[in-house]
Amino acid sequence: MTRWRSALAALAAYCALAAILTYPQVTQLTTAVADHPDPLFSVWRLAWVAHQLRSNPAQLFDANIFYPERATLAYSDAMLLPASAVAPLFWIGASPIAVYNLTLLGGLALSAFTMFLLCRTLTGDSIAAFAGGMVYGFAPYRFEQYVHVEMQMVFWIPLAVLALHRLAAGRRLRDGAAFGAAIAAQVLSGIYGAMYFVVSLAVLGPALIVAAGLRKPARLLAPLAIAIVVALVLGLPYAAQYSHASTLAGPRSIGEIQHYGATAANYLASPPSNRLYGWTSSRFGGEELYLFPGLAAVALAVVALAGRTTRIAIAYLVLLLFAFEASRGFEGITYPLLYRYVPTLRSLRVPARFDLIVNLALGVLAAMGLLKLRAQPGRVARFAGAAAIALLTIEYASSPALASVARPSLADRWLVTQTRGVVLELPLPRIEAMWPSRESRYMYEGTVHWLPMLNGYSGFFPPSYLELLAVMDRFPDSSVIDYLRQRGVSYIFVRGSLYDAQDRRELREALERIEGVRLLAGFPAPGEELIFTLTATRPQ
Repeated sequence: MTRWRSALAALAAYCALAAILTYPQVTQLTTAVADHPDPLFSVWRLAWVAHQLRSNPAQLFDANIFYPERATLAYSDAMLLPASAVAPLFWIGASPIAVYNLTLLGGLALSAFTMFLLCRTLTGDSIAAFAGGMVYGFAPYRFEQYVHVEMQMVFWIPLAVLALHRLAAGRRLRDGAAFGAAIAAQVLSGIYGAMYFVVSLAVLGPALIVAAGLRKPARLLAPLAIAIVVALVLGLPYAAQYSHASTLAGPRSIGEIQHYGATAANYLASPPSNRLYGWTSSRFGGEELYLFPGLAAVALAVVALAGRTTRIAIAYLVLLLFAFEASRGFEGITYPLLYRYVPTLRSLRVPARFDLIVNLALGVLAAMGLLKLRAQPGRVARFAGAAAIALLTIEYASSPALASVARPSLADRWLVTQTRGVVLELPLPRIEAMWPSRESRYMYEGTVHWLPMLNGYSGFFPPSYLELLAVMDRFPDSSVIDYLRQRGVSYIFVRGSLYDAQDRRELREALERIEGVRLLAGFPAPGEELIFTLTATRPQ
C-alpha cells in the first residue's frame, strides 16, 4: 500500500472510530448535542461566523450578544479557521446542529489523523502510527472535553511537531515556514491548545535538538526566524482581537486556577461517559479533571522506554513529564512560574488542559512501543498491532450524555419579519445563580433572526451584563422598563415554557399594565411565548 493510500485508509478508519466511540451521537447528528449549555453556544459561534462572513466580514467580532458591547465574539475562542471551513454548510441550508456535530466529530478524527502522520514519520510503521493517533485523538480526556468543541480543534499541533522534526533534521527555510504556519493555524483554530503547545515548545524544541545531535544548532536560527515571522504575520491580527476582551475580563484568579489543577489521583479518573472506566469518575475525578489515558497507552509507552531506547523517545518522555507537572497548576512547580512570566496564560483557568500535551507525548511513545513489539519474532509481531488497536478501542469507547435540541420557535421566526431592534429574552438567570444558564439556548434560537440582544453566554460576562441582572431583580417595575429603554431594548421576549403557568400569567398581566409596553404577538407553543414592544420614550 502506498503512503497516500495508507494515509487515506487511516483517515477513513478514524472517521469510523469517531462514530463508534461516541455512539449514539452518530444516530442523532441533526437532533441532539451533549447535555450542557456549551454545545449550543458553539452552534451559535459557528453560525455567527458563517452569517457574518457573508453579510459583514469587517465586523466579524462584533457579535449580536451582550448589546451594546463590542468585539463580543472574542469573549471566547472564535475558532475562526474551522468555523470558516464549515461556513458553506450553513450557506446551503444545512442543519446548524448537524454542522456542529460534524465539526466536533471531525475534530476528533482529524486530530487522530495528523498524529498518525507524525507517528508514521517517526516510526515508519503505519500500524504503530495508527495506535499513536488513537491515543491523541480519542483518549478519555477528549470525552471530558466533549462539550468544548474548541478543545477538539487541535489537529494542527501534530503537524507543527512534524514540521519541527523536519526543521531540526534539514534546517530548511521551508520547514521553518511550515512550522510557523502550523502554529498560526492552531491559534486560528483553538487558542487554548495553541498557548499550551507554544509554552511546551520551550521544552520540546531543545529536547529534539539534542536528540537530533546537531553539531551546529546556530544553523537553525534562520528557519526559526522564518517560523516566528510567519506565525506572527498570520496569527497576530487574530490574536489582537482578544486584547480588549482580556483587558475587560482581567486575569483569572489564583483561586479559580487552583480549582482546576490536576492531582496524581486525577490521572486515574475517566469521565463518566467512558463505557469501561466510567466508575472511576466519582472516586478520582472532578470537572475538567478526568485524565486517565488508558492502560494500553501507558503499557506501550513503558515498552518504548524499556531497555534500549532512542533519543527521540527520551525527548518525548521529557515533554510528557513537563506537561504532567504543568497540569498540576499551582500545586506544582512549573505553573506558578508560567503564570508569573507568561502574561497570556493568566487569562486561562484550567491547567489540567495540559493533558492535551501529555497525550501528544504519550501517543508518540505508544507508537514507538508498538513498533518494538512488532519487531519481535513470532506471534508477538503478528498480533501486537491488532491487539493494541482492539484494546485502545475498548478502553476509549464512550457514551456521551445527549440532549435533544428543539428547532427555533415560531416566535423567533416571526421576529425575522419585524423591524430590526434590540431583544431582551426572559427569564434571565439570577446573578447569584448563573449556572446552568439558558442564555446559550436563546443565542442558538436567535440564529434565525440575528437581532442584537442584551442576553449572552461566553467565556466571561461583561460588567454591563452583570448590571442588567442586578437591575432585573426589580422587573417588571416601571423603573426597570425605563432602564431597558436606555439600553436600547425594542422587544421583550418572554419564553413562556420556562415559567410555571401562574408566574407566566402574573408576568403578562404586570407588563400589560405598564404604559408604553404593548403585546405585539403571542404564540401558543411552547408554553405561550410572548413578544412585547417598548415605546422609545416613556409616555408622559
